Amino acid sequence: MEQDLFERYLNEKNYKYVKIALTDSSYNTARSKGVKKNNPNYEELHKPLPTNRDLATIGDALMKLIYARHFYEDEKIDKLSKKIEQYITDEYLVSVVAKHYDILKYLQFDKDNKSMKADYKYESKTKTEGKNKKNNPRKYIATAIEAMIGAIYKEENDDIKKISDLLTKCWINFN
Repeated sequence: MEQDLFERYLNEKNYKYVKIALTDSSYNTARSKGVKKNNPNYEELHKPLPTNRDLATIGDALMKLIYARHFYEDEKIDKLSKKIEQYITDEYLVSVVAKHYDILKYLQFDKDNKSMKADYKYESKTKTEGKNKKNNPRKYIATAIEAMIGAIYKEENDDIKKISDLLTKCWINFN
């Protein structure tokens, strides 16, 4: 079976933006945990790596734009935002897209952090009361998917057509 654009980038380790997209902010803490000052690699391990949040912002915006353009002309669609939402929710990105690509085997994150679940079972109900508000324990997976879209866009010299083809010809069929 031929690899799609997302798989191709996921399997190629030498792309600058892809490395960033696959690095969660929790990884910076994890990689320096327990490293003493007398360790010759202390400085290097405590130097923060770039993380995927900014690329995720780009990827999220691209996904919204591309799906909006794709569905806008469809007369059968009653509410455009509702149609788009089914393809960009964290639940869809984690339980469908991330699972399809098994992104957890590529993602760098704090694997010792018990609050971060390392599976694709999205929990739609999380505590959201007052100061006890918690993010979904798989949000970092959805963020990585969005960041990969941003990374591929940057690696492809801002070519939105290739991202559009991936989302509208491939990912749309996952649902």
